[in-house]
Amino acid sequence: MANLQQGSENNGVRLKHDRRTVTGVDFDLDPSVRMRRKWHNPCNGRHYQAELYQDLLGDWILIRTWRGDRHRGNEKMAVVASYQDGLDQISRIASIRTRRGYQLVGAHGNEHNGPPSTLP
Repeated sequence: MANLQQGSENNGVRLKHDRRTVTGVDFDLDPSVRMRRKWHNPCNGRHYQAELYQDLLGDWILIRTWRGDRHRGNEKMAVVASYQDGLDQISRIASIRTRRGYQLVGAHGNEHNGPPSTLP
């Protein structure tokens, strides 16, 4: 996934300052994302996000992204063993974020959605 800088251009299309926007397409609309959780810590201005999705090869991918209001962020991407393993990891991440003062500010999908039976 490309990290994009504000004002960067790709084939004449101006891109938003969002690591998830490529050629003007916002990945928040990506149907392959089965679960997403976003947290914010109001005390220090930090943001954290976890996404679980299935790639084109059928592997389950967990992406963890973090940044601060005044700091550049980073992300880590990892293949997880299964959909359930990804849910378990997101649950552990949620516990850690809560202990560190983060508040859940966004959620997409839930553990009851289940994995898709086949890829589109």
